[in-house]
Amino acid sequence: MFKSKTILVTGSVGFIGSNLIKRLLLESDNCTIVGYDNCNDYYDLALKGSTD
Repeated sequence: MFKSKTILVTGSVGFIGSNLIKRLLLESDNCTIVGYDNCNDYYDLALKGSTD
C-alpha cells in the first residue's frame, strides 16, 4: 500500500508516533519515512517513546 511512498510522521518521538514508525518499517516495502518532532522541554524526553 505504501510502496515507493514518502510518509511524514509528526510527533515521531512520542509513544504513538514511534510505534507507528516501527510498524511501518516492519510492514512496508520500499517506503521513505520522515519523522518530525518538536522535542521541546515541556515533557521530559524520558517519558516519551524510544528515540532509537
